[in-house]
Amino acid sequence: MEQGSTRVKASKKNAIYGVIFQFLTLVMSFVVRSIFIRKLGNEYLGLDGLFKNLLNLMSFTELGIGVAISSSLYEPLATKNTELIKSLIHLLKSFYRWIIIIIIIVGSGMTIYLPNFIHGQIPTGARFAFCLYFLNSVATYMGLE
Repeated sequence: MEQGSTRVKASKKNAIYGVIFQFLTLVMSFVVRSIFIRKLGNEYLGLDGLFKNLLNLMSFTELGIGVAISSSLYEPLATKNTELIKSLIHLLKSFYRWIIIIIIIVGSGMTIYLPNFIHGQIPTGARFAFCLYFLNSVATYMGLE
């Protein structure tokens, strides 16, 4: 009974932190957009939306396999099957290495063809800003690797 009580407490704690961090993410997104509009103007705000859409397109490379592998860890963790845990973690690590490589290649290609995605004249620094966006995306996958 003690273990079940601990799991319930941990689940409640996890849910509360999830809600708090989701709220903070929304607030920070609003603050960043406001600063973008005031300091850089509407054309950069449009670029922000374009960059996020392009990164969402690149995030399809993950295809939910990370979640699938993570959920397949429940049984081996419960039965303490360390060999299966090691092999699943190794699979996940190698999978994320491939994702990083694919995102770098696709992001570099999109940087070259960025003017094709922008109607009108490309603002100064747009390619550099997009590089920062997609490298930030790569960094999140490196943290998972």
